[in-house]
Amino acid sequence: MTAIELFPYQEEGARWLSKRHRALLLDSPGLGKTIQGIKAAEYAGMDRLDVVCPASVRTQWLGVMEKNSTAEKQHAYSYNHARDKGLPNRMGALVLDEMHALKGRNSGRTIALYGTQEYGTDGLIYNADRVWGMTGTPMPKDASDLYPMMLGMVPASLTRRDGRVMDFWSFMKRYTDYYNGSYGIVVKGHKNQDELRDRLDPYMLRRLKRDVMKDWKKPIVADIQFDVGPGLKALLAAEQEGEGALVARTVKRHGIEGLANITDHSATIRRYTGLLLIGPVTEWLADKLDNGEKKVVVVCFHREVMEGIQKGLKKRGYDSVMYRGGMTEAAKDLAKKTFIEAKRCAVMLLQIIAGGTGLDGLQKVASRMLLAEYSWIPTDNEQAIGRIDRIGQKNPVLVEFAGIAGSLHGKITAAFTRRASDNEEIFGV
Repeated sequence: MTAIELFPYQEEGARWLSKRHRALLLDSPGLGKTIQGIKAAEYAGMDRLDVVCPASVRTQWLGVMEKNSTAEKQHAYSYNHARDKGLPNRMGALVLDEMHALKGRNSGRTIALYGTQEYGTDGLIYNADRVWGMTGTPMPKDASDLYPMMLGMVPASLTRRDGRVMDFWSFMKRYTDYYNGSYGIVVKGHKNQDELRDRLDPYMLRRLKRDVMKDWKKPIVADIQFDVGPGLKALLAAEQEGEGALVARTVKRHGIEGLANITDHSATIRRYTGLLLIGPVTEWLADKLDNGEKKVVVVCFHREVMEGIQKGLKKRGYDSVMYRGGMTEAAKDLAKKTFIEAKRCAVMLLQIIAGGTGLDGLQKVASRMLLAEYSWIPTDNEQAIGRIDRIGQKNPVLVEFAGIAGSLHGKITAAFTRRASDNEEIFGV
């Protein structure tokens, strides 16, 4: 890995961060926030740089720091490590990468880093002189995700006219249209977006690809409705009872926005649809590769689906690699290296949770992605797409969502391809 030469907007971002003790770098996915954090520490004169990030990108951070950081001491920790084992008592610059991982108000890692409710000064971030948060998707689900970030990092952004800090429920009432559903808070929409943006503006810097990449073109996004043959009859029956009926009611009452609230209560039918797609997706991939496609990134959720596709591709003479949860960091690094460097490796099977954020380099060899299984949280999909739609991509990006023709799943898939993220009003796209 060689030293990185900064683009002008990255230089601007690094300088902007270096002048602030608390700040939020919210550039859209793929614009290179890592190097901006490293250079910001240098410009701020920090002799120590600590990073907390998802475990899947820890070695990537270490590699970039080794070649680009001037800090005498540099360390990278996973969020779970920070939660379970803590951080050094004295730190210079602390970067929270993919900080949307701290969106849960009552999660152990959120409280460990930001402090006990309502986020006092006992959090691990108070061990650092500078704290910079980074994410391309600051509100993965809805505006409620912003509250822990604002309260923990920049509480002044929540100050009311009376000088007190706005509590969570006042925040929700002011900026969302929500109700308490059977499975938790359901946000039907947002309001007062301009005011919320004004609250964040003094503390955040966000640039979009269209703002800083001269030749960038928005990815082409489409859905493919696959024929699953005899399996369709059983699927249609499953969509009318149990979990399937819950999904149907949720979509009817709340649209696809409501699905994010029932992900934990629809695991069986989601796995079932994934398994039904193994055969058709494998045939589709083989056809594309037979006709000249060199590399494809396939996004999945379930390990069984990944293994099924890999087995099918192998029978057709195509090598693939998996990048999934449960693999060691070394194994993930090897999978990435193999996909990028080995000509025979035509497909990367990317588990959306394990590889949806922070993974860099795939854009060097691939410009086509199939979401064989996608998230019901739109920004998870945007993060996954950002693995190939990022700096270094020289070709038009084509992204396709896999649906099952003639089913509710197919209709939901079509809706997700059309849906513009709720982030558009507050953060752009």
